[in-house]
Amino acid sequence: MTKKPDKKNFQLSRSLDWVLIFLSVTAIFLLFLSPSWYLPIILLVLAGLAILRFFTARETDRQQASQIQTADLLGRFPETNPNPVLYLSSEGQIAYANAGCKHFLKRFDLPSDPAKLLPPDLANRIRQLRQSGQACETWEYTIDNHFVACQANVQNDGLFLYITDISARKRMENELSWHAYHDVITGLPNRYRFQQDLEKILRRDQPCHYTAVFLMNIDRFRFFIGNLGYWLCDQLLHAVSVRLRETIETNPLSDQIILYRFEADTFALLLKNYQEPELPKKIAQQLIESLHQPVYMDHREFCVTISCGISVYPTDGTDFSTLLHAADLALQHAKKRGGGVWQLHTADMDERTRHRLKLEGYLRHAIEHNELELFYQPQVSLKDGILTGAEITLRWRHPEHCLLKPQEFIPLAEETGLIAPISEWILRHALIQHRAWQTRDFPPIRLAVNISAQQFHQQDLPQLIRRLLQETQVAPHFLELELTESAAMFDINHTVVVMQQLKELGVQLALDDFGTGFSSLAYLRRFPLDTLKIDQSFVRPMDKEEDAAAIIKGIISLGHSLRLKVLAEGIETQAQLQRLRDFECDEGQGYLFSKPVPGNVFETYLACGKFEIG
Repeated sequence: MTKKPDKKNFQLSRSLDWVLIFLSVTAIFLLFLSPSWYLPIILLVLAGLAILRFFTARETDRQQASQIQTADLLGRFPETNPNPVLYLSSEGQIAYANAGCKHFLKRFDLPSDPAKLLPPDLANRIRQLRQSGQACETWEYTIDNHFVACQANVQNDGLFLYITDISARKRMENELSWHAYHDVITGLPNRYRFQQDLEKILRRDQPCHYTAVFLMNIDRFRFFIGNLGYWLCDQLLHAVSVRLRETIETNPLSDQIILYRFEADTFALLLKNYQEPELPKKIAQQLIESLHQPVYMDHREFCVTISCGISVYPTDGTDFSTLLHAADLALQHAKKRGGGVWQLHTADMDERTRHRLKLEGYLRHAIEHNELELFYQPQVSLKDGILTGAEITLRWRHPEHCLLKPQEFIPLAEETGLIAPISEWILRHALIQHRAWQTRDFPPIRLAVNISAQQFHQQDLPQLIRRLLQETQVAPHFLELELTESAAMFDINHTVVVMQQLKELGVQLALDDFGTGFSSLAYLRRFPLDTLKIDQSFVRPMDKEEDAAAIIKGIISLGHSLRLKVLAEGIETQAQLQRLRDFECDEGQGYLFSKPVPGNVFETYLACGKFEIG
């Protein structure tokens, strides 16, 4: 340490200098009064020494004065410092505490005891500081939920402590850290935290335990963005995350499950350290079922489903990248199955994915290469067997895989955005064919065309239908548009508006696959429908299961009460036909009458106009 300047010695030295000057001046004055030959010499020497002393000591005195002034300021610093300054003796006792201690204690709402500002493990900290041999160290700790930094400086046997409130800085650091590892919209841990957590789990050697990686994607999310906009879609993401979290919290193994927002419309989940092989399937099913109830936003309800892909450590991989790739492949296959399902990763998925990518490349050129073909399945009146209409189905004559059915490529078309031009092609060619049959004097029938959810909610469907009807000169009532129950319930307000616009054009509307989605009877009566179609999953078991028959009877009664025509799909046996007739079902279609056939074959049915129904 720098030695503190001696203020008293400095003042004494200056006084002696002034006395010497005074005596020299006095001697010179006396010389003029009583001259003597030796006295002038003595006086001149004294004066010269005094003057030399004055000028040589001037700079030194100035420096000493500055040091004294600085020392005085530093001596007053602890008292003027608004932050706490304490001096501890070698025994760790408080020997001095400035006024800043009192202000801090009052601000922290603590008793006026400076010891409250010290860390509880002070003795241990002091011992470690002295053992380290360092002259200073900064400690950080909390005082009643306040973060403080304490700079400890060793001074001889004692210790100076300078304390600062760093709560604001800590809050900022914590907020930045939170944003680095969490998603702002949902509040869930993000992809970076997911990777860190998974890699940490994989580093542990627990060969007797499994870890499952889930990737969950919101189905049809692009439809939501196109219809709701980004702000409402952010609310949708938050609502889905809340539903998933609530489901996880009710699980007895919730402490082993961590939910993340992976990216965009995809969530991730880690199931840690489990031993039951079937557990991931059960949890995935619970999460999917948790969204069976509609999500409410902006005073509207939306039916949301998720698809889930699952990979398992160590079966499907032992590192982050491999497990994530496996879960993503499983998710893609779940989406291909139509969504709303879970899929475990299997060894053959890599090959199937390569096949799918190749299929997508061919599908992009199917229209221009004239590879698409319409098939027709008869719709028959169950009262008298008269041919009333036909449901249009699509086939793709693939250059390598012969004839492909819709379920083999339509999900791919929906995912890649190719469904819009394909749907327009179906509508145009169905109407062109209908017009051609009319010019050949075939009896006019109703053509039923399935409308995809993407086409219904994103395109200007009424405008498209109006234009195609004008181009083909087909009467509107010969066209029936079929919309699935889940697509209709996606955005009920939009569905009602579009349906009303279509009804104004004169086309007929049917609700397809009734009973398999999330319909609400309160909203069903708002739809301006003409036909209710019973899904074949109810029809097939009806001649063996009374419950299925009872459901069908109820649907028929409901449809008639709403003044709707009811059509049953998937009729394959005479027994099914008879029971449907007993229930007074209006129309039906199925292999009992005919499977979907090409247009030239269907013309034979048109020429006959009737089926024998017994």
